[in-house]
Amino acid sequence: MAIGELDTSAHRISDAIAQAEAGTSGELRVHISHRLIELNPMKRARKLFTKQELHLTKYRNGVLIYVNPRRKKFAIVGDQGIHTRVGQEYWNQWAAKLQEDLRSTHYENAVCDAIKNIGDTLKKYFPVQEGDENPNELPNIVTED
Repeated sequence: MAIGELDTSAHRISDAIAQAEAGTSGELRVHISHRLIELNPMKRARKLFTKQELHLTKYRNGVLIYVNPRRKKFAIVGDQGIHTRVGQEYWNQWAAKLQEDLRSTHYENAVCDAIKNIGDTLKKYFPVQEGDENPNELPNIVTED
């Protein structure tokens, strides 16, 4: 993958995050891993979830999508506020959809689709409340390693 392609993908994903977070207090983050060996994506995603302070949002409604496009591995971590509302079956359905999409399309398209749909869920359960000073608690960035 060329450096320019990586920059374009990160920019498009960041824009998708901003659109998905409009109208919700929920926080979405995406981490793209370029590791050759991917032993346990969920363990890595949980560490990044904490490191990126997604567990510190006001309503505990942060979500991290972790993707290793090279290995076609991923993990989705949702904080307790959103998890309590949607339940494990919701995450299982999104995991199955993301797995299918990562195999059938460019990872960027798969991630953007997941962002949009998880964002719609966050808007449903966590709309911006009147008086929320900063509903966008965290920057809309894509992290990579």
